[in-house]
Amino acid sequence: MHGTLFPGSKECVVDNVEARPLPNRDYVIGWIPARLDEKSTLLVYDSDKNTVVHFERTPAENQITRVRKLSDDFEAMVKVFNDGYDEAILKAAEHKGVWVRRIKFTPQERAAANENLGMLIRKRVISYPDIPELIAELDVFKSDFTYSGVPDYSLQVAQQSAIQALCLVTYKVDPEEPIPLDLIYYNYDPDLLDWLHGRDEM
Repeated sequence: MHGTLFPGSKECVVDNVEARPLPNRDYVIGWIPARLDEKSTLLVYDSDKNTVVHFERTPAENQITRVRKLSDDFEAMVKVFNDGYDEAILKAAEHKGVWVRRIKFTPQERAAANENLGMLIRKRVISYPDIPELIAELDVFKSDFTYSGVPDYSLQVAQQSAIQALCLVTYKVDPEEPIPLDLIYYNYDPDLLDWLHGRDEM
């Protein structure tokens, strides 16, 4: 756990990403708010295709306008970490009509979200366009040493807003591909077993 957590990040890069809103798609926006002269991070995720379709960093003074524009364009809910420090910014966004959902993580849950993201990347469940800032963060992100052996990401989390935004939109994505319903059977049937083994060999 003390090595790079996302070693296969470049394998998830795809060339063709539809960056405009499409009908009948479920989009969600991960937002890491900024204060003062910082830049906020905004990431739009297509939950149906498990693909990042938009990524940007926006100056703090323009972030609420950009959040509202993206949420209107993609008809998406905005997710943010509920640490209490950004409540004034979130209230201002809600007054502008933005649908904000606050996600409260314990340190253990946040570590689990990072590890789940690592599994999603290793199994190529998710994809994203070639975003240099995101790839750079994924390349260097790792846990810090602890005597107990429990991974600790708290020191890096403050510096890794792109990964935080990615965790916000993927923490519930299952890294294990579900079994198709047509392969579930409840009675012993030799013909069905032969057909199933033949399908595996195809």
